[in-house]
Amino acid sequence: MGTLASRIAKASLIVGGSLSKDKTNMQDRYSYVSADSIVAAAGQALAEAGVVIFPSVTSTEVFTFDRGGGKKRYDAQV
Repeated sequence: MGTLASRIAKASLIVGGSLSKDKTNMQDRYSYVSADSIVAAAGQALAEAGVVIFPSVTSTEVFTFDRGGGKKRYDAQV
């Protein structure tokens, strides 16, 4: 069966360098790997390695920033 650490190491090997940049920041003009892609690849790899994660929300906080011109930005910390 293996230890949890060995299973996580196996999942890391499964993911390896398989993630490709799939999003672009238009303001600063750079490409990056989206969080959705990372979560999907990591979740699949962990499942293949026999690890199941049960996420839970323990706290939440929303921050509001004035962007000028009557526009606001909302950041959530979960």
